Amino acid sequence: MKKTIFIFFALLLVSCKKEDVKEDVVISYKGFDFYLKAPKGSDAPHPPIIHLNFVIKNLSNHEKLFTCKANSFDKTKSTMYILDTVKNKMIPLYSKTINSIQPNDSIKMKGDIDLNELKNYFDLSDNFFEKQDFTNDKEILKKLYLNMLNSSVIIYIPDSTDLRSYKLDDKNLTNFRNNSIIKIIK
Repeated sequence: MKKTIFIFFALLLVSCKKEDVKEDVVISYKGFDFYLKAPKGSDAPHPPIIHLNFVIKNLSNHEKLFTCKANSFDKTKSTMYILDTVKNKMIPLYSKTINSIQPNDSIKMKGDIDLNELKNYFDLSDNFFEKQDFTNDKEILKKLYLNMLNSSVIIYIPDSTDLRSYKLDDKNLTNFRNNSIIKIIK
């Protein structure tokens, strides 16, 4: 019930955008790729993982900080989500990107979805995840992902408390729009 209320208010905030507010950042979704096969003998994360590609443009005259939770244990408060409005589910996107973005500049970043954590969401059996190589399942995974994306909104929720952790050398970093939810352009 709490998630339903949060999703409703998040979508309401995203849709109620004031016309006179000048955007200081634009985040655009550019596509995706897969991590489908773990190298033998490595400590790499267990596939399959979907990497979502984004471009972040700083439209302001101030240097901005972009940071995001790297995993579920990360203490960073800024987060990205996919909000599936059909299944009423919030899916976290994890990114190891910590970047200061110069005025009128842009950066590329990735957000990861670990499918191992979403087997119930995608209706995948435990047996499906017992292998190391998912190359033959690429088309199935692509279809599942695109269905999710078509029924979803992608958002970024910055938190200005993260700024204190990354202010080095007295840089004049500022946050994105004072913790407002930013809808990512698909």
